Amino acid sequence: MNIQTKLLLLLLSLSIAILITAAVFSVITLDNYFLSRVIEELKTQANQAEFVVRTFSEHNSTRYSHLQQYAQSANTRLTLIDRTGNVLFESELPEEKLITTGKWWQR
Repeated sequence: MNIQTKLLLLLLSLSIAILITAAVFSVITLDNYFLSRVIEELKTQANQAEFVVRTFSEHNSTRYSHLQQYAQSANTRLTLIDRTGNVLFESELPEEKLITTGKWWQR
């Protein structure tokens, strides 16, 4: 094997190693970027839902339907559970089908 062939194989090997390293680095970077985007989007949705629930001051029977409309417009499923584990609100169930120990806005 002459020197030109050895040099060609060395440069080819080095190029392949650099390309593989760059590909692995790119995949890791993109994975971290998209994961952080998903986390931020979930935080934003949670903050929006919390704002709607906390600032909704009406204490009447329309509150349940308003929260259902919010969940539908946000294209999300919203479930509210109290500290004892009772489901207070479920966006995919009508109020009549939700079994609770009392209306949550009357507590």
